[in-house]
Amino acid sequence: MLSQCALAQSVGVVFSGGGASGLAHVGVLKALEENGIPIDYIAGASIGALVAGLYSAGYSPDQIEAMLTSSKFRDLASGQLEDKYVYYFRKPLQNANWVSIKFSSFSNFLETSIPTSFINPAALDLELMRILDPASMVCDYQFDSLFIPFRCVASDIVDKKSVVFKDGNLNVAVRASMSYPAYLKPLRIDGKLLYDGGLYNNFPTDVMRDEFNPDIIIGSNVSSNESPPEEDDFLSQIRNMVISKTNYQLNGDSTVLIEPKVEYGIFNFNHLQESIDSGYVATLKEIETIKAIVHRRVHHKVMDEKRLKFNRRKTSLVFNEYEYEGLTKTETRYVNRIMQPKKNSKLGFPEMKKNYYRIYENDKIARLFPFSTYNASDSTYKLTLKVKKEKNMLLEFGGNVSSRPINTGYIGIGYNTINNTGVSFNANAYFGKLYASVLAKARVDIPIRFPIYIEPIITINRWNYFDSRATFFEDNNSLFLIQNEQFAIINTAFAASNKTKISLSGGLLSLRDDYYQSNSFGQDDITDKTVFLGSTFAASFEKNSLNDKLYPNEGSALRLSIRNTNGEESYNPGTTASEQNVVLKNHNWIDAKLSYDHYYKSKGIIRLGFYAEVMYSDQDLFTNYTASSLRSPSFQPTPESKTLFLESFRAYQYAAFGHKFIINIIKDVDLRLEGYVFQPYRFAENRNDQGLVPNDKRSLERRYTIATANAVYRSPLGPISFSLNYYYNVPEVSSDNLGEQRVPITFLFHFGYILFNDKALK
Repeated sequence: MLSQCALAQSVGVVFSGGGASGLAHVGVLKALEENGIPIDYIAGASIGALVAGLYSAGYSPDQIEAMLTSSKFRDLASGQLEDKYVYYFRKPLQNANWVSIKFSSFSNFLETSIPTSFINPAALDLELMRILDPASMVCDYQFDSLFIPFRCVASDIVDKKSVVFKDGNLNVAVRASMSYPAYLKPLRIDGKLLYDGGLYNNFPTDVMRDEFNPDIIIGSNVSSNESPPEEDDFLSQIRNMVISKTNYQLNGDSTVLIEPKVEYGIFNFNHLQESIDSGYVATLKEIETIKAIVHRRVHHKVMDEKRLKFNRRKTSLVFNEYEYEGLTKTETRYVNRIMQPKKNSKLGFPEMKKNYYRIYENDKIARLFPFSTYNASDSTYKLTLKVKKEKNMLLEFGGNVSSRPINTGYIGIGYNTINNTGVSFNANAYFGKLYASVLAKARVDIPIRFPIYIEPIITINRWNYFDSRATFFEDNNSLFLIQNEQFAIINTAFAASNKTKISLSGGLLSLRDDYYQSNSFGQDDITDKTVFLGSTFAASFEKNSLNDKLYPNEGSALRLSIRNTNGEESYNPGTTASEQNVVLKNHNWIDAKLSYDHYYKSKGIIRLGFYAEVMYSDQDLFTNYTASSLRSPSFQPTPESKTLFLESFRAYQYAAFGHKFIINIIKDVDLRLEGYVFQPYRFAENRNDQGLVPNDKRSLERRYTIATANAVYRSPLGPISFSLNYYYNVPEVSSDNLGEQRVPITFLFHFGYILFNDKALK
């Protein structure tokens, strides 16, 4: 009789929620399997639903451990995208924004602009579909027929009750149970918005009893009820209002409660292995108690054979049908052209993943959620994407605050819409002593097999090097230099791969420079003016995987461009000019530029990189030296150098090389040491002191160096930087116009982005 009872004995395992600490449940599974303890049913909430779901889908404890302790999982948990899937073609023009607010023109601003989650879960959602949907196919979408019968819970905040999942797509059930408020967006299922299962039932032992009624329940709990709120603790007050109290005790003789000692935060994913080990140790402490009430044993070889038999029934994810929820017909056509560039084509998971991320990277799409349905007739799957369009309005704020008079404010606005094509309109403005600009552009994305966009842009730029440099040193002997640009161009770009694009552009430009050719001028003097009216056409090849727009420490960027510019120069002398004749002169030249920025060691504490740049131009000299220098190509490798007019680093033909040594102290804090050597070959030589026109000089005798030591914190708004900059053999920095020598070291503090709209002749 005892033997029959032992054979009939069933065991259910329940896992609590608890964020990252819930990985202790993996250690519980390892210890139970190693000791032959059978698991007949399994249930969980939140992170417990993930661990239980993976186990029920046929993954061994060792496989689950390897999966959840990987760097890939940490990236998924933080919303980061695998680098190879970042779609550079979709990236907008870089700008100086700190904060982007997206809102809908059809709704209340506050209701639609406040974000509802810290991360975009599109990457996590796709991975859950990949690892769980084949098991859904095997069990015919009935959770009782999984490798281990499974239940999990989510929370319906409208009806204030738990929802139990017992059928459907396993990835949908697990993901709904993990939707912690403000961290992961909730899922809408059968018309109900479902949140984290732990809100109302963080330890679903009642679900285990009601659904399976096992003889014995083993529970693993890493959570507790909220402490009473304090009057000054807003988050604690919110948590107490939202989260219901849970009974974390197991009553009865046929129960065992395991409580791993985990002291890490809910979202602290830096101690995953320690969490798993704590669950393993806590289970071993209770193993004799468990063995005393669980009489059955299952050898690990039996479990392995059962698991292998289940997994052999899984069918690889190959997609032959596609459905999009939440879009109109024209919007569906747009998205489907990205997902399925070839009509009526089957997509394996790797190709589908690439196209999925191309949709995800689209600035007109806010959210994707994938799940699949198996079609037994041809052994393929139908992919269903729940698509949430991005809010159609954009407002941006940013700029740069600095220890020098180069402070710049930035504001941007945008509007987007989707039909058969994706269309967006953007405008921005910069304002400051050094730089002021207004830009307006439109972009039309055409989703064909080789994606293309067309982008007309109108830009007005103004650079005032005099006002921004006047207090750079103690004297005010700087040259008066102001550049004005107005240009209208049309860019056409093609996606060569995820990281590369080929661009063609052409347009009209008006360039005006106001300057004195000497520092001897008064308030009543009139500046010299050089105006260039013409056209420009360019082709470029770009490849970019850098991880930051100003201070990257991994990835690479390659850019090759060829440009032809044609037009007429008009020189109008001012009151201080030695010659008072108006000069008209035609120019037609070709530029070719190659730049390569590469971090060849981009992991660990020490990061190493190099930068190389080569410029060739057959541009002839303008009427005088200052005009020629202002319109020469320039080498500006550091943030500070982008704000200075350094004649020494301007040449028509040059080569430059730099190396970067970076100490990555913690994730977003770097100490950077960078050095650059600039070798000009062809440049305008100043002979004003001899009363002569500039000389078109070809020589390798000059060489200049920039070095910088920089401490950078990449804050959520923008970088905070303290730098010392050394300019070796650079007359503009090491001496003043009176012939006195200075120490060629400068200090720069800035908060924000030293970034600007593109110049006319970028």
